[in-house]
Amino acid sequence: MKKPKICFIGRAGSVHTRKLINYFAKYYDIHLISEDNINIPNATLHYVRSYKIGIPSLLINTFKIKRIIKDINPSLLCAFSITVAGFWATFSRFHPFIVSAWGSDILLDSKRYFGLFKIITRHILKNADFITADSHILIKEMSKLKINKKKMMYINHGVDIDLFKPRELENKSNLNIICTRNLEPVYNIETLIKAIPLVVRKYPQARFILLGHGQQTEMLKRLSRKLKIENNVYFKGKIPNNDVVNYLNESDIYVSTSLSDSSSVSLLEAMSCELSLVISDIDANREWVTDRINGFLFPIRDYKELARKIIFLLDDKKLRKSFGIKNRDIIKKKADLKKEMKKAHELFDYFIKRFQ
Repeated sequence: MKKPKICFIGRAGSVHTRKLINYFAKYYDIHLISEDNINIPNATLHYVRSYKIGIPSLLINTFKIKRIIKDINPSLLCAFSITVAGFWATFSRFHPFIVSAWGSDILLDSKRYFGLFKIITRHILKNADFITADSHILIKEMSKLKINKKKMMYINHGVDIDLFKPRELENKSNLNIICTRNLEPVYNIETLIKAIPLVVRKYPQARFILLGHGQQTEMLKRLSRKLKIENNVYFKGKIPNNDVVNYLNESDIYVSTSLSDSSSVSLLEAMSCELSLVISDIDANREWVTDRINGFLFPIRDYKELARKIIFLLDDKKLRKSFGIKNRDIIKKKADLKKEMKKAHELFDYFIKRFQ
């Protein structure tokens, strides 16, 4: 029997896009339209050149993508992120069309260009046949744009709990604090760097492992040298997702200093590996962490409070263990990849049958 054809619009370089394709390739003939010229197994790539000039680039590719979608003629069109992929999907006028809100597209992008993107975002959401969101805060924000809650569903990215699981390591002696966010302004890694001198004053053996890359890499390295903590900070760069679990299992505490987020997969992966947490006190993080119950929240940009919370956890191994066990249980109940993909699968099949 011939598989139904689905067209995704999204970034081929995204771990989330790859995860979706890997799962759904068993059920659908997948085509991916992307500005990343990266082939993904089990998907037919339709590459469109990125001109990196903001709105003009968005408009230049609009007509090309409309033609590509017409040629593919899929049973379902899915756009991953609203302000770019969702714009192209809306302009194509193809239905059925599902758009996924992944965080910055609603929390940051929709507020840019003096309200213009807010108008565009509302138009995209109203034209979509259905909307998925990876956090409840996104559904709340989209409701403010007068979008009917009945056409929205919460589906998070999920974690492979069989891969991201705790492993006992022999002869582990270091105290490792890990951050797996990219080195971009929104993730505010500078606050973590500023907290490190306060931590190493009490724990000179503490190691801070930074997985990720971004435009602030060199600035953060310079700051580390200026603060004389370069021997305690390890900039590992971009690591293949399947290798991240090894670094997590070598660590004692996970830190996120993000200024804005939806459901952070980095956070969920750390929780699945039974790590204790010190993360910024923002709406999306409060969906996963209750302060002092399964981790610590700290005020954004407050590096002194961040340092105090890290030291508190380094002082108390039993508390770290208790937080970690609770976190693993939360992920099993609320973010198991198989359960989240099953919800998406049922949604896709419903719209394919409805529009046959």
